[in-house]
Amino acid sequence: MGVQTNPCLVVLAAYSLILIQANITPVLAHVINQTESPATAAPQAPPPVAPVAPVRSAMQPLQATDLLTADKPCSHGLERQMPYFGMGAPGPSGSAGIPGLPGAGGAQGARGERGDRGEPGLSGFPGSKGDKGDIGAVGPQGLVGLEGLNGTKGVKGEPGRDYTPPSMSAFHVGQSSNLQVTSGSQIISFNAQYINIGDDMSQHTGVFTCRIPGLYYFTYTFRAYSHGSYGLNIDLLVNNVVKSQIYMTAMSKHLMQTQSTIVTLRVGDDVWLKANANTYINGDDEMNVFSGYLINAI
Repeated sequence: MGVQTNPCLVVLAAYSLILIQANITPVLAHVINQTESPATAAPQAPPPVAPVAPVRSAMQPLQATDLLTADKPCSHGLERQMPYFGMGAPGPSGSAGIPGLPGAGGAQGARGERGDRGEPGLSGFPGSKGDKGDIGAVGPQGLVGLEGLNGTKGVKGEPGRDYTPPSMSAFHVGQSSNLQVTSGSQIISFNAQYINIGDDMSQHTGVFTCRIPGLYYFTYTFRAYSHGSYGLNIDLLVNNVVKSQIYMTAMSKHLMQTQSTIVTLRVGDDVWLKANANTYINGDDEMNVFSGYLINAI
């Protein structure tokens, strides 16, 4: 086990050495001077001994110039009994101490002001191709463009075939006489003929016979006026089958009725008008007419 040193004894020893040196050094210097030049040197009085500082009371507070400071404790309280000395010259600066440990983090500061807008960055790499979008709505129609240049002349075509005008069938007939049907029915004949292309209409019998198969248009118009209990009741027939009709009951004023139809006919089909019972037609060849024509041959 090592020897333990009492710090108070160390302090007392150091203090004794300093005190002895302070009182003996002037005397030794005087003796040496006398010894070196005894013949010529005038006798000199020994230097005065430095007064010993009074011992401070244990209750007297230490000053900033004390040799021993209060922050060096002694178990016996002897630092309060050391003599007073003046402050010496400042010693050399000590070496830098060991850096202290990092302090605890401070509180978050207030949010700073918004900085200036930075310069645009460099363009990035092109991204991958996206999915195809939906078809947009149709935009408004644009303006008519400028007329283009004339094209080059085409190659001469093949000679055409001999032209044969299409066959035609049409008629327009009228009835200028009054017609009254009391009972039963009667085919309406006509005493005026205006058009009869192909001679397919017989105005005396009132029957049209199909010569060219195809699509036909027929129309008929009749006038009636108050005549007792009579009115208009007229049918259009194809091979004795009703295809259209005009029907009007007795009226107290003049009226006109028109009906139209389109039918497909084969060769030999017959078409006519039939007036039924209680029909009275007021004769006028310009008002009571029957017409038909071929629309398209089949």
